[in-house]
Amino acid sequence: MSEEIVIPDEIIIKIEERIEKTDFMTVEDYINYVLTEAVYAAERAKNDNDQSIEHADIKDRLKTLGYLN
Repeated sequence: MSEEIVIPDEIIIKIEERIEKTDFMTVEDYINYVLTEAVYAAERAKNDNDQSIEHADIKDRLKTLGYLN
């Protein structure tokens, strides 16, 4: 199943700049990777029964990937 989402232009521009330095071929590939990583991080944290770490881990991962400042 797939759905269409709207991503602000300024985020797309940041992603385009970021992927120039990576092996990602498209913005879609990069976003798919980032979201997959965030979901798996959340699942790992849930399995560890530590909700506070879950939120912090996801936030840190999104910062590392350039989604948060």
